[in-house]
Amino acid sequence: MFTKKELEKALLDAGLRRDDNVVIHSSASSVGAVEGGIGGLLQVFCDFFGSGGLCVFPTMTYTLLHPWDPESDWCRSCPVPQKYCFAYGLARQDVRRFRADMPACTGALPNQALKTPGFRRSLSLTSSVAAFGRNADAFVSGHEFCRSGCSKNSPWEKLLKMEGKILLLGVSVEEMTFLHGVLEWAFPETCRMPEIPFETELFDADGRKVECCETHRVANIARLTPHVEKALREKKVIKDFLFGNAPCMLLECRETFETVTELVKRNPAYL
Repeated sequence: MFTKKELEKALLDAGLRRDDNVVIHSSASSVGAVEGGIGGLLQVFCDFFGSGGLCVFPTMTYTLLHPWDPESDWCRSCPVPQKYCFAYGLARQDVRRFRADMPACTGALPNQALKTPGFRRSLSLTSSVAAFGRNADAFVSGHEFCRSGCSKNSPWEKLLKMEGKILLLGVSVEEMTFLHGVLEWAFPETCRMPEIPFETELFDADGRKVECCETHRVANIARLTPHVEKALREKKVIKDFLFGNAPCMLLECRETFETVTELVKRNPAYL
C-alpha cells in the first residue's frame, strides 16, 4: 500500500511544484492500493497543490450529447458504463440538461472531487472541470459563455495562459482534452466543430437555469491523436515517471500547444 508521503515524494521527484496549476487525467486503479483509498489519493493532490497552486480534474459529461440508440453501432461500441450514459433513454427531440451536481463520466478521481468540499465546478454541457486551490472560482467562471467546451476563455485555454501543466496518470496522450482546445485556438476556421443538434439547458449548483452559449461540439481530434505522442516525444515535451504503480506523463501546456500547432501546420490533413 502506498502512503501519502510516498506519493507526494513522487510528485516532487517528477519536478512538480506546490504552486503549479495542473490538470490531472487519471486512472485511479492504475496507482494501486493507497492509504485512505480514493479519498486519500485525492487528498494527496489537494494537500500538494491546494495552498499555492491549482489542481484540476476533468468532470466530463460528453455522453449527454450522444445520440442514444441501443441498436446502433455507436451505442454498442461505446466504452462508457451505462450509469454514465447521460443520454440513456433520451429521444433526439428531448432536451439535454446539464446539472452541476451530476456525476462525471471520466472516472473515480473526478467523481470523488465533485463530492469533496472546496472544489469548484465549471458549467459546460460536455467539458466541465472541477478545480481546487488558488483562484479556483475565477478559473471555473465563465465556462457557460463559451462556444464549445474547449473554446477561447474556457478553463482549458486558461491553463495555457497560466503556463499550466498536464498530468496523465495511468492514461494515454489520447486522453488529453487540451488537444481539442489546441485545434480550436490555433485553427478556428478549419477545425471540425459540428453544431450541437439537440435542445440544451444548463443548471448551476443551486439548481438555477443559466444562460448557455455552448452551440458546438469540441473540435474533432480523431485524425490528430495517432500522431501526437511521437511528435511530443521527439520534442522532449513528455516527462515519464511512476506514481505508485501508475506510469505517468507530465507535459507543459505551452510546449504541448506549440508542438501540436507545428505538427498540424505541417500536416493539415490531421484537422
